[in-house]
Amino acid sequence: MKLKKFYPGIGLVFLLAGCNLIHFPSFPFSQTSSSDSQQEPQVSSESLTSQGTTPSSGTTTSSSKTSSSSTTTSSSKTTSSSTTTSSGKTSSSSGTTTTSSTTTSSGGGSDVDKYYSSVSGNKNTLLESVNTTICDGAIDIGYAGLWTAYNTTDIRDDGYIYDVYSNMTKFKPGDDKCGSYSDIGDCYNREHSIPKSWWGGAESKQGSDLYIVIPSDGKVNGMRSNYPYGEVTGGTSYKLPGDPEGNKLGTSSDSKIVSGTVFEPFDDRKGDLARIVFYAVARYLKTGASKGAVKNWTGGEGGSVFGDGSSCTNYIKTSYLSLLLKWHKQDPVSTWEINRNAKGQSIQKNRNPFVDHPSWVDIIWGGTYGADQMNGEDTNGGNATVDGGHIQ
Repeated sequence: MKLKKFYPGIGLVFLLAGCNLIHFPSFPFSQTSSSDSQQEPQVSSESLTSQGTTPSSGTTTSSSKTSSSSTTTSSSKTTSSSTTTSSGKTSSSSGTTTTSSTTTSSGGGSDVDKYYSSVSGNKNTLLESVNTTICDGAIDIGYAGLWTAYNTTDIRDDGYIYDVYSNMTKFKPGDDKCGSYSDIGDCYNREHSIPKSWWGGAESKQGSDLYIVIPSDGKVNGMRSNYPYGEVTGGTSYKLPGDPEGNKLGTSSDSKIVSGTVFEPFDDRKGDLARIVFYAVARYLKTGASKGAVKNWTGGEGGSVFGDGSSCTNYIKTSYLSLLLKWHKQDPVSTWEINRNAKGQSIQKNRNPFVDHPSWVDIIWGGTYGADQMNGEDTNGGNATVDGGHIQ
């Protein structure tokens, strides 16, 4: 099932200055988890259905993108499956075109333009320019501060917490935070989409980055463990009753991309997670001691994803990059992502540029996303340059 995508070029933004991060004081929280990654909404264990044999404990669920907003955008799109989710989005299995209403809380496009007004470069220099913009003025909200932030950035239209791995869970903000768990739907926690063990396990700026550490179901988080994202052959899928999709854990279907055990998110989240990796590289690019160290994110299974940083494309292994580019194109930016970008900026003081300008991925990494959905600017097959935040 593929949910509708929307591309409003809007977002509330602020001009940012300075690169040193300010550490917010921690807020009290309680949680116990066996995994680097964390998840979101809740369903009772009695309604849990499991399929397959699990190589690791956990469950997969499917999820829909939703937003709480101020302006309403209506869009038509032909879909191939029929499901109505808690977000109110419905797709038709007949293959006919349906119309879906989604709200957006983004502001005027001119503010987004201002945020990126200093970004310039070509395929050899754009990544570092983006790094400067999204680093300057960004703050560290702290690992405990994520709980509070989620109450702003990750509340679905139905009032429950958005779960990166499911649309079916129903977690009450705050009330259903993990402590302990045994089944899918017990609680939500904080999922390190880039596992801590990959950079050595110590808490650091990337370990409390609102765009990298996202809410997810605790059980599925534990199932994902520290495995890289990938596509599986067969595998084990756990899902809640009525869930049309699910995540899987199993052996990689293409050992040339990544070998061994991988975790495959359901289709509607693949592009989101690819754009998180692109953001992580741009945000923590090794351009200075104060700006991060992506080239060191190679601990454990991280070595199959990240490279040595000898060139901008080598921050991500070439083989793995092909998978991320495919997901980025197949699952375009959604209204949910755009809204979350605006809300995230109000808290962390930066944005994910590849949500606002997905075609910049083409220029930096050689993808084929096509015209920028924000403003229709085409990348000329990735050979275009950016000046003042706009493709020339």
